[in-house]
Amino acid sequence: MTRKQFHKHGFPKVTLYEDNFEVLAIDGLGPRPFHFSEVANVQYFKGGGNWAIWPLVHLLQTRFEPHKLKIIKKNGGDWTYDAPPKFDKEFSDFVIELDKLCSKVKKENP
Repeated sequence: MTRKQFHKHGFPKVTLYEDNFEVLAIDGLGPRPFHFSEVANVQYFKGGGNWAIWPLVHLLQTRFEPHKLKIIKKNGGDWTYDAPPKFDKEFSDFVIELDKLCSKVKKENP
């Protein structure tokens, strides 16, 4: 049974269930399931390389570089998904809620 879903154009589609969640990348190659208990951290951040030597190139790159959704598992594995370059508060709030769910399960089942 679906608990909650985030589905907005240009973002990975994230579906929450009772004890797991799925992420469908923008390319739509198929959803990847994650159990809350196996996830160490969920992040939403601005991507980009280190262009400190050429500030103008860095400025241009960061303007068009996509944000990222990153899921880090306890075993060290991680998956990164692209999101649009512009920060989205609604998606950020959803990711924070998802990370809290994973943290809650970790505390209940150490």
